[in-house]
Amino acid sequence: MTYRVSVSVLEKFRRFREGLTQWDTEEALLDAITGKFIGNDKTQIGGAFHKIIEKYNRSFVSGELYTDGIYFSQDQAQVAVNYKNEHPNMVPEVPIFKKYDTGEIIIQVSARADGVEGLCIRDAKTKFSPPSATEYYNSYQWRFYLDMFQVPVFYYDLFEITNYTGIYNNRLPGVVIVPYEPFECLAYEHMAEDVNQLVRDFAQYIRIKNFTHLLKQVA
Repeated sequence: MTYRVSVSVLEKFRRFREGLTQWDTEEALLDAITGKFIGNDKTQIGGAFHKIIEKYNRSFVSGELYTDGIYFSQDQAQVAVNYKNEHPNMVPEVPIFKKYDTGEIIIQVSARADGVEGLCIRDAKTKFSPPSATEYYNSYQWRFYLDMFQVPVFYYDLFEITNYTGIYNNRLPGVVIVPYEPFECLAYEHMAEDVNQLVRDFAQYIRIKNFTHLLKQVA
Protein backbone atom coordinates (compact mmCIF):
# COMPACT_ATOMS: atom_id res chain seq x y z
CA MET A 1 0.00 0.00 0.00
CA THR A 2 1.23 3.49 -0.87
CA TYR A 3 0.42 6.56 1.22
CA ARG A 4 1.06 10.23 0.49
CA VAL A 5 2.83 12.36 3.10
CA SER A 6 4.15 15.90 2.69
CA VAL A 7 7.63 17.05 3.58
CA SER A 8 6.10 19.48 6.06
CA VAL A 9 4.43 16.58 7.93
CA LEU A 10 7.72 14.68 8.09
CA GLU A 11 9.45 17.79 9.44
CA LYS A 12 6.70 18.18 12.05
CA PHE A 13 7.26 14.54 13.01
CA ARG A 14 10.98 15.20 13.50
CA ARG A 15 10.27 18.25 15.64
CA PHE A 16 7.68 16.36 17.72
CA ARG A 17 10.05 13.43 18.23
CA GLU A 18 12.83 15.76 19.36
CA GLY A 19 10.50 17.89 21.48
CA LEU A 20 11.97 21.11 20.15
CA THR A 21 9.33 23.52 21.49
CA GLN A 22 6.13 23.48 23.52
CA TRP A 23 4.19 23.68 20.25
CA ASP A 24 5.77 20.54 18.77
CA THR A 25 3.15 18.21 20.21
CA GLU A 26 1.60 15.01 18.95
CA GLU A 27 -1.69 16.88 18.59
CA ALA A 28 -0.02 19.41 16.28
CA LEU A 29 1.49 16.56 14.27
CA LEU A 30 -1.88 14.83 13.91
CA ASP A 31 -3.49 18.12 12.88
CA ALA A 32 -0.87 18.40 10.12
CA ILE A 33 -1.46 14.82 8.99
CA THR A 34 -5.25 15.23 8.84
CA GLY A 35 -5.18 18.79 7.48
CA LYS A 36 -6.93 20.32 10.49
CA PHE A 37 -4.44 23.17 10.89
CA ILE A 38 -6.08 26.18 9.28
CA GLY A 39 -3.44 28.82 9.93
CA ASN A 40 -3.46 32.13 11.79
CA ASP A 41 -2.71 35.81 11.18
CA LYS A 42 1.01 35.19 10.86
CA THR A 43 0.63 32.39 8.32
CA GLN A 44 -1.82 34.62 6.39
CA ILE A 45 0.80 37.37 6.22
CA GLY A 46 3.49 34.92 5.16
CA GLY A 47 1.24 33.48 2.47
CA ALA A 48 0.39 36.91 1.11
CA PHE A 49 4.08 37.88 1.03
CA HIS A 50 4.80 34.66 -0.88
CA LYS A 51 2.04 35.46 -3.35
CA ILE A 52 3.81 38.70 -4.30
CA ILE A 53 6.99 36.72 -4.95
CA GLU A 54 5.14 34.01 -6.84
CA LYS A 55 3.23 36.23 -9.27
CA TYR A 56 3.60 39.94 -8.76
CA ASN A 57 1.27 41.30 -11.43
CA ARG A 58 -0.60 44.15 -9.77
CA SER A 59 0.07 47.85 -9.53
CA PHE A 60 0.41 49.82 -6.33
CA VAL A 61 -2.80 51.73 -5.63
CA SER A 62 -2.46 54.79 -3.38
CA GLY A 63 0.90 53.48 -2.20
CA GLU A 64 -0.39 50.00 -1.30
CA LEU A 65 -0.39 46.52 -2.82
CA TYR A 66 -3.32 44.23 -2.01
CA THR A 67 -3.02 40.45 -2.11
CA ASP A 68 -4.70 37.58 -0.26
CA GLY A 69 -6.53 39.82 2.17
CA ILE A 70 -3.55 42.00 3.17
CA TYR A 71 -2.74 45.58 2.14
CA PHE A 72 1.04 45.93 2.10
CA SER A 73 2.51 49.41 2.08
CA GLN A 74 4.83 50.12 -0.83
CA ASP A 75 7.90 49.77 1.41
CA GLN A 76 6.64 46.44 2.78
CA ALA A 77 5.70 44.98 -0.60
CA GLN A 78 8.83 46.31 -2.31
CA VAL A 79 10.95 43.83 -0.36
CA ALA A 80 9.13 40.94 -2.08
CA VAL A 81 9.13 42.71 -5.45
CA ASN A 82 12.88 43.31 -5.21
CA TYR A 83 13.47 39.64 -4.37
CA LYS A 84 11.40 38.56 -7.37
CA ASN A 85 13.32 40.93 -9.64
CA GLU A 86 16.66 39.63 -8.32
CA HIS A 87 15.74 36.11 -9.47
CA PRO A 88 14.21 36.58 -12.94
CA ASN A 89 14.99 33.00 -14.05
CA MET A 90 13.52 31.30 -10.99
CA VAL A 91 10.62 28.95 -11.73
CA PRO A 92 8.07 29.37 -8.92
CA GLU A 93 5.97 26.75 -7.13
CA VAL A 94 7.40 23.52 -8.58
CA PRO A 95 5.72 20.33 -7.28
CA ILE A 96 7.49 16.98 -6.94
CA PHE A 97 6.77 13.48 -5.62
CA LYS A 98 9.08 10.63 -4.68
CA LYS A 99 8.33 7.17 -3.31
CA TYR A 100 10.27 5.80 -0.34
CA ASP A 101 9.95 2.09 0.51
CA THR A 102 9.99 1.69 4.28
CA GLY A 103 9.80 -2.11 4.18
CA GLU A 104 6.30 -1.99 5.66
CA ILE A 105 4.50 0.54 3.51
CA ILE A 106 5.50 2.83 0.67
CA ILE A 107 5.45 6.55 1.46
CA GLN A 108 5.03 8.89 -1.50
CA VAL A 109 6.52 12.13 -0.24
CA SER A 110 5.11 15.30 -1.76
CA ALA A 111 6.77 18.71 -1.86
CA ARG A 112 6.45 22.06 -3.58
CA ALA A 113 9.54 24.19 -4.02
CA ASP A 114 9.02 27.94 -3.71
CA GLY A 115 11.49 28.33 -6.55
CA VAL A 116 13.85 26.32 -8.74
CA GLU A 117 16.77 28.31 -10.11
CA GLY A 118 19.12 26.21 -12.21
CA LEU A 119 20.63 23.60 -9.88
CA CYS A 120 19.39 25.42 -6.78
CA ILE A 121 16.22 25.24 -4.75
CA ARG A 122 15.08 28.45 -3.06
CA ASP A 123 12.62 28.70 -0.19
CA ALA A 124 11.39 32.06 1.09
CA LYS A 125 10.61 32.15 4.82
CA THR A 126 8.94 34.95 6.74
CA LYS A 127 9.75 35.05 10.46
CA PHE A 128 8.47 37.20 13.28
CA SER A 129 11.77 36.94 15.18
CA PRO A 130 15.43 36.91 14.11
CA PRO A 131 16.02 33.71 12.08
CA SER A 132 18.10 30.96 13.68
CA ALA A 133 20.71 29.37 11.43
CA THR A 134 20.75 26.29 13.69
CA GLU A 135 17.00 25.80 13.31
CA TYR A 136 17.24 25.80 9.54
CA TYR A 137 20.36 23.65 9.39
CA ASN A 138 18.75 20.98 11.60
CA SER A 139 15.59 20.94 9.48
CA TYR A 140 14.96 18.02 7.16
CA GLN A 141 13.02 20.14 4.67
CA TRP A 142 16.10 21.06 2.67
CA ARG A 143 17.43 17.50 2.84
CA PHE A 144 14.23 16.12 1.31
CA TYR A 145 14.15 18.79 -1.38
CA LEU A 146 17.74 18.13 -2.43
CA ASP A 147 17.16 14.37 -2.42
CA MET A 148 13.91 14.61 -4.37
CA PHE A 149 15.04 17.17 -6.95
CA GLN A 150 18.57 15.70 -7.11
CA VAL A 151 20.28 19.09 -6.97
CA PRO A 152 23.25 20.10 -4.78
CA VAL A 153 22.22 23.44 -3.24
CA PHE A 154 19.26 24.76 -1.25
CA TYR A 155 18.88 28.38 -0.12
CA TYR A 156 16.63 29.66 2.62
CA ASP A 157 15.78 33.25 1.71
CA LEU A 158 14.84 34.79 5.06
CA PHE A 159 12.67 37.81 5.82
CA GLU A 160 11.98 39.08 9.32
CA ILE A 161 8.69 40.88 9.97
CA THR A 162 9.47 43.41 12.70
CA ASN A 163 7.30 45.74 14.82
CA TYR A 164 4.29 43.48 14.32
CA THR A 165 1.37 44.17 16.67
CA GLY A 166 -1.47 42.71 14.62
CA ILE A 167 -3.58 43.12 11.49
CA TYR A 168 -5.73 46.27 11.54
CA ASN A 169 -8.18 46.93 8.70
CA ASN A 170 -6.24 44.35 6.67
CA ARG A 171 -3.06 46.41 7.10
CA LEU A 172 0.22 46.03 8.98
CA PRO A 173 0.87 49.44 10.58
CA GLY A 174 4.45 50.08 11.58
CA VAL A 175 5.71 46.77 10.19
CA VAL A 176 9.14 46.75 8.55
CA ILE A 177 10.15 43.67 6.55
CA VAL A 178 13.89 43.01 6.80
CA PRO A 179 15.65 40.72 4.27
CA TYR A 180 18.57 38.59 5.48
CA GLU A 181 21.46 37.04 3.61
CA PRO A 182 20.43 33.66 2.12
CA PHE A 183 21.28 30.63 4.25
CA GLU A 184 22.97 27.97 2.14
CA CYS A 185 22.47 24.22 2.67
CA LEU A 186 24.56 21.74 0.69
CA ALA A 187 23.98 18.08 -0.13
CA TYR A 188 26.32 15.71 1.71
CA GLU A 189 27.50 12.13 1.31
CA HIS A 190 25.03 10.29 3.54
CA MET A 191 22.09 12.65 3.13
CA ALA A 192 19.91 10.13 1.27
CA GLU A 193 20.39 7.62 4.11
CA ASP A 194 19.32 10.23 6.66
CA VAL A 195 16.22 11.10 4.64
CA ASN A 196 15.25 7.45 4.19
CA GLN A 197 15.74 6.78 7.89
CA LEU A 198 13.36 9.57 8.87
CA VAL A 199 10.70 8.15 6.53
CA ARG A 200 11.19 4.69 8.06
CA ASP A 201 10.93 6.12 11.58
CA PHE A 202 7.72 7.91 10.62
CA ALA A 203 6.24 4.73 9.14
CA GLN A 204 7.13 2.81 12.32
CA TYR A 205 5.52 5.51 14.49
CA ILE A 206 2.35 5.39 12.36
CA ARG A 207 2.19 1.58 12.64
CA ILE A 208 2.85 1.43 16.39
CA LYS A 209 0.31 4.15 17.15
CA ASN A 210 -2.23 2.61 14.75
CA PHE A 211 -2.57 5.87 12.81
CA THR A 212 -2.34 4.36 9.32
CA HIS A 213 -6.00 5.19 8.67
CA LEU A 214 -5.15 8.90 8.99
CA LEU A 215 -2.88 8.81 5.94
CA LYS A 216 -4.12 9.44 2.41
CA GLN A 217 -3.79 6.47 0.07
CA VAL A 218 -2.32 6.95 -3.38
CA ALA A 219 -4.63 5.54 -6.04
